[in-house]
Amino acid sequence: MEHALFDDFQIFDCALSDLQVQEMAARATAMHDDARFQGIADLQELQNLVKEVKNYYKDAGNSALTQAYNAASRAVNSGTAATRRQRLQQLLSAVADYQEEQLQRARSGQPADLTFLIKNSSFTRYNVGWQGTDIPAVRTGTDITTTYVGYNSETAEQFSRPFDIWQELTGLPAGYYQLSANAFYRAGAIEPAYAAWQQHDPSIEYAQLYLGDISTPLQNLYSCEDYTYNPYRYPDDLAAASKAFTGNERYCNSVTCLLPAEQQSLRLGIRKKQTVDADWVAYDHFQLHYLGDGTGIHDLPFSPAGPFSPFGAAVPEGSPEGSPFPLYDLTGRRLPAATTQHLNNLPAGVYIIAGKKYISHK
Repeated sequence: MEHALFDDFQIFDCALSDLQVQEMAARATAMHDDARFQGIADLQELQNLVKEVKNYYKDAGNSALTQAYNAASRAVNSGTAATRRQRLQQLLSAVADYQEEQLQRARSGQPADLTFLIKNSSFTRYNVGWQGTDIPAVRTGTDITTTYVGYNSETAEQFSRPFDIWQELTGLPAGYYQLSANAFYRAGAIEPAYAAWQQHDPSIEYAQLYLGDISTPLQNLYSCEDYTYNPYRYPDDLAAASKAFTGNERYCNSVTCLLPAEQQSLRLGIRKKQTVDADWVAYDHFQLHYLGDGTGIHDLPFSPAGPFSPFGAAVPEGSPEGSPFPLYDLTGRRLPAATTQHLNNLPAGVYIIAGKKYISHK
């Protein structure tokens, strides 16, 4: 009679030598250690993947990806080793399918969400994937010793220091790209920064979001009408900034550029070359969208009104300067009404007017 204790190690009903007992014990210990280490490795890989997918799965709106993400998240906290391994493979498969779908759309010239190409786009993993260091800059005012970069509540900040953080993407199809992020800039300590905002001081545009060679100033902290200065209700720490960014409706910034040649690299990031004492930048939720190869996207005309208005019913012929008309972003969200007077001052981006796409290069 025999007893199969291991797949490739059988013992028989007979006395075992001391050496055989030692070999069995060593083999059992090794198998236990291998299983334990593999389980730890699977858990770490699953945790990292869940954190990475958390950056973009909600905006993706892909049911298979969402389902796999939710199952994997539960397995991280309470699953067995076997369950975690299974959920890891399922999430890897869902991620690969979603990413390939979006890449195929971009390669064929169709709009696509390529946010997943930005590693750690919403800072769920602190600074993983982001490059950049302090850069030389002109500091205004009196030098202070307190400068720092911080990460909390899956939001990042830079305080009283010049910086440039970025990622370089390669292998992209030619066409128009739009980078967006929730971010704001406070040009100094509270009181002088508010005064700078009211006086339209050039310092309020020191911090910029950029994509390729195109950049745009970040929205100012005091530009949001949801808060008050007296009593002071504007975000004043990173937790409050993170809360302000929730829902992606406040402090939305975007910049659009044309990548003229396929496989050309594209750098994206956020920077501030000049610094005011105690100035503050908070940022989160980077997104990258491929807008298409340019087909169907028109440059904004200098004057949308007049006898030959290209906007049709959106701006009736002969409308006077300053006439309002509906404006939408690419997601279909209605933006504050634009007017013919400030049309050419719209931030860089692609807009929908009267059912057509128009690009602002400002």
